[in-house]
Amino acid sequence: MSQVDRVTGLVGYSGMKIPCDVCSTTDLTLTGEQSIDGVTTSSSRVLVTGQTDQTENGIWVSDTGDWVRAQDCDGPYDLRQGSVVYVYGGTSNGGFWYCTTANTVDIGTDNLTFSRASTALAVVTAFGQTLIQAANATAGRLALGVVIGTDVQAYDADLSALAGVSSTGVLARTGAGTAAARTLTGAGKVAITNGDGVSGNPTITGALPRAYLAGCTLSNNGTDATNDIDIAVGECRDSTIAVNITVAAMTKQLDANWSPGTNLGMRYSGAAIANTTYHIWAVSKADGTQDIYATPTASASTASAALTLLQAESGGSSYVYARRIGSILRESAAIVSFTQVGDRIVRTTPTRDVNNATPGTSANTGTLSVPLGITVVAQVNVYKAAGGVYVSPLVATDAATSTTDTPLMSVYDSTNNNAGFMEVLTNTSGQMRYRSDTNATVIVVTLGWIDRRGRDD
Repeated sequence: MSQVDRVTGLVGYSGMKIPCDVCSTTDLTLTGEQSIDGVTTSSSRVLVTGQTDQTENGIWVSDTGDWVRAQDCDGPYDLRQGSVVYVYGGTSNGGFWYCTTANTVDIGTDNLTFSRASTALAVVTAFGQTLIQAANATAGRLALGVVIGTDVQAYDADLSALAGVSSTGVLARTGAGTAAARTLTGAGKVAITNGDGVSGNPTITGALPRAYLAGCTLSNNGTDATNDIDIAVGECRDSTIAVNITVAAMTKQLDANWSPGTNLGMRYSGAAIANTTYHIWAVSKADGTQDIYATPTASASTASAALTLLQAESGGSSYVYARRIGSILRESAAIVSFTQVGDRIVRTTPTRDVNNATPGTSANTGTLSVPLGITVVAQVNVYKAAGGVYVSPLVATDAATSTTDTPLMSVYDSTNNNAGFMEVLTNTSGQMRYRSDTNATVIVVTLGWIDRRGRDD
């Protein structure tokens, strides 16, 4: 194994010797400074190749007195056949030379012979010679014009650690001079796509709040209002609070069996179209593919029931998430005309649902033209002929009307006919209660309803 000497370079059995200042190819006296091949020596390294006594050949260091062999070429293991030395000075003999003496070479005893390398190897530019002659790395960088920190990066343990990471992932500095590949993973309500960054930038998706719903409003289609519904863009949390469902703007047909895609059917295929309530569901596959499905209330009024029906449809088996985004009414063989603003649905044409000329003074149950299978807050106008009427949800305790005590009355005038607007919670059959203070006409007209669309689940 070669040794390193900071003064004389590589020594000890080395195949490459440190450069020489000049080369002599004729016999010379190995004493005193002198001119060789146009170079005046001065403690110079001289490659001597032309001595009559070839045992004197080799690498010498000139002196005003007797020359001495160079430290890297004065021992029994310092040269081998093929050892190379570069001569960078002189007018004729510069270039690469190599030892041609057969192994094993015994300096000072064996005849040493050298040959000049080919012209291609022998010719080195002045810049190349400067690099070869550089005494150390600092001098070499200076010759190259390279400044650490400006042209090249100085050695840095952290950078070295990063370069040593072989696995894929997001690079992280784990300590001083250490690094590792990490993968971002989601937890709780945070989902991460491409967590290792290999297939694209990591994407962090936060879960929407429980029961969240925005947009996803419904409207009658302008071309076929009788049978088609337009769905506005929106986003919602599914009924199991597991995933977000992004709803695209679509038009779906109630008079056609469900088929995925816009301008195609949305109705549950197991029931013929009828005058009833249809619940409208945003449905999604595990990969986020979304569509719209409609079920008659008698067949499914919950998300789990709707998914069971959808998964039995042709092409529906992969849909695993659902959220009810609204409910529509079909009356007289047409979808009821309406306007939706947020959770408020207004019937284009109000409908008189109660017209009781002899209500008595006991509780009566009225059925309103609102969606069935769910509870909504019906918005109604109530008329009472001379006297008062108390309107209440069936979940409330029935009570007689009063002008002074609870529950009072919803509308009241002791002598005149009167009417007023009110809201009342219906049950899943669309029913509410009304109780008159006299056996005189009660009329209830349904204007619309408020449907929270699962926001309170």
